[in-house]
Amino acid sequence: MYKGRLRDYFAIPFGKRYIWGATAGMLITFTRVAAHAEGWVNVAPHLMLADSA
Repeated sequence: MYKGRLRDYFAIPFGKRYIWGATAGMLITFTRVAAHAEGWVNVAPHLMLADSA
């Protein structure tokens, strides 16, 4: 919750830490674009928008 509003954000586990927010969003977008360009289907289905709650 930020300023009284529930927010959603991307988070990717990386070792003992997380890559999150805009950085994670860019990595996820890149992965989806690259997978589409290669003709792959259903790549990394776990890379979906996670609820921040």
